[in-house]
Amino acid sequence: MVDEISRELIKEAVEFAKFLRRVVLIVVIVTFSMMIPVKLSYSEPPAFYILKKILDSLILGLLLRLDFNSNNSIILIAGSPAGHIRVLLSSALFFGLLVSSPILLYFFYRYLRPALYPHERRAAVRVVFSQHCYSIAV
Repeated sequence: MVDEISRELIKEAVEFAKFLRRVVLIVVIVTFSMMIPVKLSYSEPPAFYILKKILDSLILGLLLRLDFNSNNSIILIAGSPAGHIRVLLSSALFFGLLVSSPILLYFFYRYLRPALYPHERRAAVRVVFSQHCYSIAV
């Protein structure tokens, strides 16, 4: 009896370790892809490009509400010797998690699916899709 329970626990632990390995691998791959410049000549990594576009739209939207006219765009300036690298790593990790989140949610749902009742499965799918549609609408 105890042997059977311990075998089942070990089997679940191995399955959970495989799940975590996949999740970490996906996040690392997407994060590193956000740090690689698009062109090998002078070009910004996608993480910087997305960050600058978001900051441009937020700050210019705020300045328009304050009736301040400016045609300048955002220029990222490093405040310390490691500032450039720190901003690159943090923005790449953030956007890497954001871009890979649908895949991660799918893996999480696929991992939990055997433990859910059919009505819980339907509720989980509704919640995930309603949150996704809400985030798109906002």
